[in-house]
Amino acid sequence: EEWLLDLGRLLLTQTADWLPALTDDLPAGPMTRFSHLTHVVNTAMALKLPAVAARVGGCADASAQVVRMFEHLDRLHGQVHGMFSGDEWLAGRDARRGVETCAVVELMFTLEQLVRNLGEGRYGDRLEAVAFNQLAAANDPWMLAHQFVQQANQVLVSFGHREWTFSKDEANTFGPSPVGKCCTANLHQGWPKLVRSMWMAGPEEDVLTVVAYGPCRVSAQLGGRTVVLDVETSYPFDETVEVVVHTEPGRPAFGLRLRIPQWCTGATLTVAGEPQPVRPDEHGFLTVTREWTDGDRLRLVLPMQLRTVPRDGGAVGLRLGPLVLVHGVGEV
Repeated sequence: EEWLLDLGRLLLTQTADWLPALTDDLPAGPMTRFSHLTHVVNTAMALKLPAVAARVGGCADASAQVVRMFEHLDRLHGQVHGMFSGDEWLAGRDARRGVETCAVVELMFTLEQLVRNLGEGRYGDRLEAVAFNQLAAANDPWMLAHQFVQQANQVLVSFGHREWTFSKDEANTFGPSPVGKCCTANLHQGWPKLVRSMWMAGPEEDVLTVVAYGPCRVSAQLGGRTVVLDVETSYPFDETVEVVVHTEPGRPAFGLRLRIPQWCTGATLTVAGEPQPVRPDEHGFLTVTREWTDGDRLRLVLPMQLRTVPRDGGAVGLRLGPLVLVHGVGEV
């Protein structure tokens, strides 16, 4: 409704000036004094501002602005798993620094909105990395206990002193509420919003777009028919994603827009047993448009090769597909 758009424009006049705050004015190293502009959760929220503002005419070069923000954050505070540090405030690139769980779920929501508003697959790549590595590591398997902050190279959960920017010694222990209540109230949104955002409509009519891969079922109106997609996969622990199309009688015509991750080379695709060329567009997507028959099966293979990620101090990270690998430390 028009009044909501008016409200959005009003809010834009009252918000902080996040573009310089997260680019030219972004400070390096651990922050030790409170500021809304360096609070890691605020930062995770603010990254979607240009894309959202563009929807109400408040940002002409939203895509370029978001790219600049991420480039500066990665250069000064980036971590191997795709997050930026923040054990309350931004804390530099050292792997010993933590990342607050609140910021993890807020960045996931931001990345989902960036794909939705900008249509760029790169943010789906980062979304998977943050979800499958950082959110999974910060919570127990039942989501009953979490860490306030989680470290990229964490080998010990303890009450030992760590050089947080502003946190307590118990900040990386697991519990219902190890430090404060913010993460306890916030962490539950991460997985449901990811599932809700795995597929999105558009950008053209009768097109469904994959934002993140994983087992799911999607129901939509496409080509004048009710279409159900069953996504069968063990991704990110497997390279193959299969989509089974179920349609009402007839041969509805619609498109499936598949995200080809930037880390992937040599992707292969077959539709109903027939090989298809894999040539993603400038946004990282490949669109398959055809008349579909009930039971058609789309098979996408995303080969995962080990990649090294140079880190500060001569360190190196290892990635396989969207996953960051770790070396198990034995008990003493």
